[in-house]
Amino acid sequence: MPESPSRAMSPLSENYHKARRQYALFSGLLIAWEFVGLRLHHDSLRSKGIDILSPQAVPFALIALILYFFYRIVMEWLRNDESTRERALSMTDFAVSHFLALGAIGVFIYQRMAAIQIADNIRLWVGQVNVGDVFAGIFGVLVVSIVSMSYMSFKRRGGVVLDNFLVGLSLATIITFVFSFVINGIDTGWAISVAFGGILAATVTMVYLVLGKLRKWMKRKRPSLYLADNEKVHAIRMEYYDRVLAYINNVRANGRADYQSAMELLRQTKHADVYFGEDIVDFLNELYQYSIEFEKVNRQWSQLTVSSPEDVAAPIKNKWMQITGWFDKSHDEAKKRFAPYVKLVD
Repeated sequence: MPESPSRAMSPLSENYHKARRQYALFSGLLIAWEFVGLRLHHDSLRSKGIDILSPQAVPFALIALILYFFYRIVMEWLRNDESTRERALSMTDFAVSHFLALGAIGVFIYQRMAAIQIADNIRLWVGQVNVGDVFAGIFGVLVVSIVSMSYMSFKRRGGVVLDNFLVGLSLATIITFVFSFVINGIDTGWAISVAFGGILAATVTMVYLVLGKLRKWMKRKRPSLYLADNEKVHAIRMEYYDRVLAYINNVRANGRADYQSAMELLRQTKHADVYFGEDIVDFLNELYQYSIEFEKVNRQWSQLTVSSPEDVAAPIKNKWMQITGWFDKSHDEAKKRFAPYVKLVD
């Protein structure tokens, strides 16, 4: 049977890209009109036989066009295959388009409500920036990030929660400082400089993490260029799924896990990041760690005697109950996590 090309690699449609370009064009025009302060010179227009009766209506017309192309881009987005929409680059393209449009409308609404030009305020703030205080802001945000990273690493192994936490921290820092600028009207050089440094550090942190996520995604997706047939990928995923369930059932039936079996599981699933997302990779790492702990606790348990002090036996017993409780739930947890990957979808 000849191999059919993978639908996962199909690009977004040309109609989607046309709608996106128009969406971005009118969003950019609105930003230029509002943020930069674009003005029409009536005299020069009249000399060309053009007379604009209501120039203040221009941004409203642009907003109407943005809303129309918002509808168009969403419709064209939904017409693409689900596998195409789920690609990280496709979702990024879709999200950035909406971010630009929302930013343009947000600038319009704020400047109308506050009756100011944001660009003029930024120019005044930049004149009060002090280099030393900028570094103080950078140092402050980095310290918070490092402390948060250490705390999250202590609470849980792995980097998924950590990455999400730091991205949230960076975004929160940026939003807090920007709103402080715009709404409270900070007018002291020290506060402005510290805030500027904080924004810089938070932005760099966020960009670094996003690029790291993108690099990991590209590394995971690269083998799919060679595995054009979805049936091959599904067969490999099913093989992983069966191995994991068989291992868990064996541990539960025997009431123990040994080091050699855990190492064999690790060897058999070492390419999991190629065929699955981080949710499966994290689960397999957790399964491996609990297996090692189970083997260790069973060895300690076998060394206990009737005369062993309670303060020695109790921690071992509690640890044993915790691990067996985790394995009791692991079978259903594995089925739940693997379900999106092993279901056949037309």
